[in-house]
Order: sequence, then structure tokens, then C-alpha cells
Amino acid sequence: MPIPFKVIIFVLAVFTAGSRAMTEADLKLKKSCDDGGAGSCFSLGIMYAQGIRVKQDYSKAAELYEKACYGGYAASCFSLGDMYEKGLGVKPDYNRASELYAKAAALYGKNCYDDENAAACSMLGDMYTKGRGVAQDYSKASELYKKTVGLYEKRCFGGTTWACNMLGDMYSEGRRIGRDYPKAAELYERACGGGNGEGCYNAGVMYEHGRGIEADEDKALYLYGKACDMNYQKGCEEYSALKLYLKR
Repeated sequence: MPIPFKVIIFVLAVFTAGSRAMTEADLKLKKSCDDGGAGSCFSLGIMYAQGIRVKQDYSKAAELYEKACYGGYAASCFSLGDMYEKGLGVKPDYNRASELYAKAAALYGKNCYDDENAAACSMLGDMYTKGRGVAQDYSKASELYKKTVGLYEKRCFGGTTWACNMLGDMYSEGRRIGRDYPKAAELYERACGGGNGEGCYNAGVMYEHGRGIEADEDKALYLYGKACDMNYQKGCEEYSALKLYLKR
């Protein structure tokens, strides 16, 4: 199954911090990859592609993405296809890129319809929108985005707080579905109430800037502080900045 967006964000956040030397956690990830863990190979590929805690190496990233792709990770097939399309770490090969995009689409389709994976449905919708690996089809993309919303709603109202936050992002950004700030604010607060630090931070942003709800800087400060208490770093940063501003 593909790596959920939240896992990718976690990998980027964790491995960006500190020195560039690989840590014990990195070495465990490498061992897992060597033992056939496709998800671990994909995570290592992200590290090498982005230069996170290691020297940037597109060739190494491509090698890791390929291993994860053949292990059945759709996101890795897509990332490798993108590298072949752009010639990053590999010789440009549009036919190979098309093959990899098609493989990613097939895997995303299985994950979306068989496993009811919302992130997979969303990614497949993007592929139909852009015509990557599949024939461009806006109606199909719209159908997949609606399915994505339904799956996130099911998980959100079933108590999965990160799903509430992801759905809030969709309504806030308005990229895959119509923008709806009030709905986004409601979902962020629901995520926050369930103990999701990122949800608290996002709800704080909505209150600070009056997006979908009446602006309330005191409420925003409270929510940023709550996010910080949940170890969400952006919450700590915004709490300090807004508190300083309110003291003026």
C-alpha cells in the first residue's frame, strides 16, 4: 500500500533535524530496507532525494525507489517515474516513466478500491487529472476525490483524528474539492479535540486569520499553545510569535 501523506511528512520532519550523520533510527531503517521492507526503502529514498541527514544522491534515491516499487509501493513507483521523466539520477526515459506511472496507477487503484485507502484514491485522482499513467479524465478524477472525502469522513467520525485533519486540509486548500473554510475549521477543531496537535495548530490559524469563523486571536493563542503541549513544533513557534504580538 502507498505511504500515507502523514508518514512522508513525518520522515521529512524527523530526518531534517540535527546533524547530517545517520542516526541509530536511520540505520534501523536501512536494515529494514535490506531485509525487504518496501516502506523503509521508500523512506530512505526520500532522504537521499531531499538530502535529509545524508548527502543528496539522486542515483541512490532512484535505486531505493525501484526496490520499493517492486515491493508494491505505489508512491515509490510514481516517484521513480518522476525521476525518469526529469532525468534525476537516471538517464531520461519517457517510456520508462510512463510504465512506472501506469504501475503506480494500478497499485493506487487496488489500494483505493480494495483496501479503501483514502490517500491512494486521492493520488489516483491526481493522476487522472494530469493524465499520468492513465488517460486524462476529469470525471474519473472527480469521482475519486469524492471517494477520498467519503473515506476520510468515515475514519474521522470513527475517531481517527489525523483523518479529520487531512479532510480539513482538503476543504481549506480547495484543490481537489470545493473550498469550504467553515467546514475546514470544524474538522480541524474536531481533530484538535481528539488530541491531534496539527489539528490544533490548523484550527489556530483559522481563528487568527478569521477563515470560516470570526477572528479571535485569544482563541488562536490558546489553540497554538495546545498544539505546542502536544509537541507540535509549529504550534510552539506560532504561540510565541502571537503572544509577543499581542503584548504590543
